[in-house]
Amino acid sequence: MTTANLALWSVHVLLAIGAAEGAVRLLRLRSPSVLLALRQSLLAGCLLLPALEPRIPAPAGRAQVTAWTVSRAAAHNPTGERQAPDWTRLLWTALALGAAYRLLRLGAGLTRLRHLRRRATPLEDGYRDLQERLGTRAAICESSDVEGPVTFGWRHPTVLLPPRWVTNRLVVCHELWHVRRRDWLFTCAEQGVAAALWFHPAISWLVAQIQLAREQEVDARVLGEMGDREGYLTTLLHAAAETRLLAASPFLRRRHLRQRITQILEEASMSPLRIFTSTAAAAAAVAFTVWFSIHALPLRAAVPDEPGGATVTIQHIDMSGLPEELQQQVAGELTVRESQSLTMGAIEGAMARIEALDKQVRTFVSENESGLVDVHIFAAGGAQGPSGPVLRIKVGGNVQQQRLISKPVPKYPVEAKQKGIQGVVVLSIVIARDGTVERAQRVSGDPILATAAIDAVRHWVYETTLLNGNPVEVEAQVNVNFTLAP
Repeated sequence: MTTANLALWSVHVLLAIGAAEGAVRLLRLRSPSVLLALRQSLLAGCLLLPALEPRIPAPAGRAQVTAWTVSRAAAHNPTGERQAPDWTRLLWTALALGAAYRLLRLGAGLTRLRHLRRRATPLEDGYRDLQERLGTRAAICESSDVEGPVTFGWRHPTVLLPPRWVTNRLVVCHELWHVRRRDWLFTCAEQGVAAALWFHPAISWLVAQIQLAREQEVDARVLGEMGDREGYLTTLLHAAAETRLLAASPFLRRRHLRQRITQILEEASMSPLRIFTSTAAAAAAVAFTVWFSIHALPLRAAVPDEPGGATVTIQHIDMSGLPEELQQQVAGELTVRESQSLTMGAIEGAMARIEALDKQVRTFVSENESGLVDVHIFAAGGAQGPSGPVLRIKVGGNVQQQRLISKPVPKYPVEAKQKGIQGVVVLSIVIARDGTVERAQRVSGDPILATAAIDAVRHWVYETTLLNGNPVEVEAQVNVNFTLAP
């Protein structure tokens, strides 16, 4: 997922959760079991949204190129121009580090629970009568290391009770209902989602509301099983008065106790018809909000990586720049011909094989607006000019730009399109005596764009620069401007 799509998805999730909670409050939907199912479904839907949402095509990219010659000092940027930081990479790094930190804390908490289980003392009877009534098989232990009841484990569930809660059957019944419902699996999954998506406050809030609804549902089950409403309220009130509450114990989570007590005192009941209509209305509100948000702020589709590109027709193959013996060798190995229609990828592959025949052979392909291309095959290096040391000069102004014979346009990198990267890449180049680009180095600009710019500029060809009738090398600076079409 790109950074832009992550931001859009975050907005969609925020609107969906806001619509759901607004509908719940407006319709006064208070059934814990319905709220739990609704919020769990909402969380699952939020996670699945990126896979279900339609995407609009990504913007097409085009590269606009300008080139001019500057002095050697300017080409190497002695002023130490500071390059802009890669904010996209920094953002993803921060998100990944935050998620890793929270997942490590979650893992450390699980490890601590196993350590507490080893140190705990199993109860002799283990509340067998209560477990038989509920159909559970859990290890109930006394532990002085916990401040409140803690239930964990799936295949071998364990209930840890502090000494003051060991004889409280209501508390034990509450924890055993968690065991019976296998809430541990859902709790771990929800905490993992909250840790991975720590940056989204709406997700964290939704997970907390799911935990509250789960506790309220278990409260209702306990009251239905034990029937001691007054005793259960007294237990919750005593828990609310505690000054030190264990964060790992949902039973003692202070921010939920008040709402749980209020739910029990109100004894609100809803008819099946009202539950159905309210749930349907809330689901419709969420569905409409999601539909509106994904059409108003749609995700962008990934740019397909098409190695071949569009089909083009070869108009002319020029080998006049090759010595006669090389012309015969190249002609025998050439797999493309004039008037043939191929993809640019196929043509470039054929040219790469030709260049592999001899280190002196260079190629470039130029394309015009009508879709026709010219293929140029020539000899590179210092075949021209006198022997002895290679001369190199610096030409100012726009002189060298005017001597440019061919400049294939850089291809916009797929990764840059997906991330919305654009801007100017500055290259320092050395033009050989035969007019080919001998070396190209990045001076400034995005590294992803720079790679594409260098690949194209290395195939540029200039007119040979003469000094006193002899070919010389030229130092130049090239600006390649990448812009995304609106």
